[in-house]
Amino acid sequence: MILRALQHELGVHSKHLSLAPGLFKLEQKLKNNYMKQLGLLFGLMIGSMAMYAQKANLVIFSDEGTKFYLVVNGLRVNDQSLTNVRLTDLNADYVKAKIVFEDPLIPDIEKNTLMLVRGHEVTYNVKKNKKGQMVCNAYSDVELSQIPAQSANQQTIVYTNVPPNDGIVIRTGNMGGTTTTTTTTTTTGTTGTGTTDVISTNVGVGGVGMNVTIVDGTGGTVNGSTTSTTTTTYSSTSTTSTGNGGTTTTYMNNDCIYGMSETDFRAAKNSISSATFEDTKTSTFKQVVSSKCVTTKQVKEMLQLFTFEETKLELAKYAYTYVSDPSNYYTINDIFTFDMSKDELSNYVMSNKRN
Repeated sequence: MILRALQHELGVHSKHLSLAPGLFKLEQKLKNNYMKQLGLLFGLMIGSMAMYAQKANLVIFSDEGTKFYLVVNGLRVNDQSLTNVRLTDLNADYVKAKIVFEDPLIPDIEKNTLMLVRGHEVTYNVKKNKKGQMVCNAYSDVELSQIPAQSANQQTIVYTNVPPNDGIVIRTGNMGGTTTTTTTTTTTGTTGTGTTDVISTNVGVGGVGMNVTIVDGTGGTVNGSTTSTTTTTYSSTSTTSTGNGGTTTTYMNNDCIYGMSETDFRAAKNSISSATFEDTKTSTFKQVVSSKCVTTKQVKEMLQLFTFEETKLELAKYAYTYVSDPSNYYTINDIFTFDMSKDELSNYVMSNKRN
């Protein structure tokens, strides 16, 4: 009677009650599976967190002894050209890398997504392919706990210890061009009857030295002196072209691989735009371009600060000598209004083509 009353109250038929034990077992089974899946998911999360807490090493070497500089994520890693670089403490799965060779005639190698493996040391080999072009290919992948001892010619650099820099590479090895060193020493001494100025200049070009000394004063014995020395060294190559106007030799700065830092670039643009007269703007532009590392994009932005197309064309020709990426110089044509100006710059670039 009680069971019937309960059935009536709940609206449940007896056949449904007979299924209750089965439903209970199914519910328990589902709960157990859910807990297992939850535990598996939790374990995967812990494993993933542990994996991402691990760092990676990157090794790039040249088995042909070709020296290079390495730039990773915009940071210059080594200031001296090397044949074997090990970079540690990288907290990433991929990095953007650029290999700049000491020899300026060898094109750079750029890798926008150079793959790393957390907890591993990944090694890449720089060598020539069958076409004679330098390439960077994967070589090996070893767990950090099993990496071999550092080789004698390998330099290890901790990535997190790399000081902030603008990524500009200054080649310090053999440039394949002319290296000029100028040293100027000025000595000023006081005598009993007047002042004696002695200026001594030593100039060395291609291993040939020359010394010039100029003495100007009233003579006498120097009782005291002050000496200051300034040394300037730069590297350059030159190209010679012959046209209707005669033979022209263009000297190019080999030291620039990247452009100015953003801070320097803003300062340069401000210096140009703040000048009142076009002639002053022109001289400032030339001073900036000849003394700083500039990219085509930076030259393009600075040229847009000028009003007259004739001035823009003149300065575009001037700047071509100094840009770090001459292969992109065709984009300068965008700033010109007249096709005649575009054609003239294109012809100039073709006549003074750079590698």
